Amino acid sequence: DLYSSETLEHDLPGHLLRYPIGVSSEGNVTELPGTEFFPDTKARVLGAKSDSMPPILSPPIL
Repeated sequence: DLYSSETLEHDLPGHLLRYPIGVSSEGNVTELPGTEFFPDTKARVLGAKSDSMPPILSPPIL
């Protein structure tokens, strides 16, 4: 709540934040409740599946 509240009451205690995902004992990755997006953005925590990767992300095959 300290990092995602609407108002800032005092300086924050540090710069590190917990990554907003949960991993079950079976290895399933989920977003934490209430954290569909990263704070102050519309970027999804779990991202989205892409049908193709841009060329810059895949090295050329020699």
